[in-house]
Amino acid sequence: MEMINTGDFEKEARHILSQSTYDFIAGGAGDEYTMNRNIEAFKQIHLVPQIFRSSSDTNTTITLLNHQLSHPFMVAPSAFHSCVHPQGEIATVWAVNQRGIGMVLSTMSSIPLETVAKEATCPLWFQLYIFKDRSITQQLIQKVTAAGYTALVLTVDVPIMGNRERDKRNQFKWQAPFTATQSITSAFLAESNVKHTTDALFASDLSWDDIEWLKAQTDLPIILKGIMHEKDAEIAINLDINALIISNHGGRQLDYMPSTMEVLPAIAKQVDGKIPLLIDGGFRRGIDVFKAIALGADCILLGRSVLWALAVNGTEGLKHLFDLYAKELNETMIFCGCKTINDIKIHGRNSIRLLTGSSF
Repeated sequence: MEMINTGDFEKEARHILSQSTYDFIAGGAGDEYTMNRNIEAFKQIHLVPQIFRSSSDTNTTITLLNHQLSHPFMVAPSAFHSCVHPQGEIATVWAVNQRGIGMVLSTMSSIPLETVAKEATCPLWFQLYIFKDRSITQQLIQKVTAAGYTALVLTVDVPIMGNRERDKRNQFKWQAPFTATQSITSAFLAESNVKHTTDALFASDLSWDDIEWLKAQTDLPIILKGIMHEKDAEIAINLDINALIISNHGGRQLDYMPSTMEVLPAIAKQVDGKIPLLIDGGFRRGIDVFKAIALGADCILLGRSVLWALAVNGTEGLKHLFDLYAKELNETMIFCGCKTINDIKIHGRNSIRLLTGSSF
């Protein structure tokens, strides 16, 4: 089957993966309202370009935290790449290297963080959780710093694991340990139920004071992932956080939240260009990337689609996936008269039409 859009990868992956693994990736919390709303929100945003402004000369490069990326998207942190491909996160980072983008490695990586770092020539960030046992977090920071990771992505929306009913029905158990933490805690290896393990180990009582604690542990840039309210963005900026990621965890945590695209304009207004603003949630096309940048985002994180492409054809599948996003983004820029990503920020907003009745 020829993959002509990102949805084709999911269709093919569904035939390749077991039902429980497919559902673990595809599923969301509760009724999956938020997960589906992430995707549906893009349909509320129309593009209305003005004529005689198109140009075939486009440049999609961006600079993000002193790294140059060939396109304004990165790989989001997602668990257990080895569940969908035997080479796991290694196959992923090879594709990221070759397409000149960046990657955030999950705490729940199925390949040791040092091994992934040795294979990486791309910008490589590490997703961090604060554990109930703070020494685990401290040791992880030491390990990722020594391995050469260039930023910490503190995920702040998992005080407990969300109500993922597909996993309950399937009695899902992971097929690989969290090797990123293997030398620090054996708890990840002893328990194969994701919710029980994360609820037992991750701190559930975090506050803004913990940001100061984390800053005292590291000189790496700190990025907060899980921002959905403009007031939180304001506080984070005042605490000198280096970047923010708008995220509802792919609709996998609290159900009946708004989509990330719905909260983007208000948060972008609050941030006002002071620090980079990233976003994830439901991005399936390069057109979606254009829309997010036009509404104030600097870079997009790709999650589920990466796992589908990895399952279908490993590194080659991922390279093709990234090319599809890049091709559609370039085409949209041409139609809307934007030569650069900065042009989307300045002029692309004029092409955006929000449908009447939407909550944007």
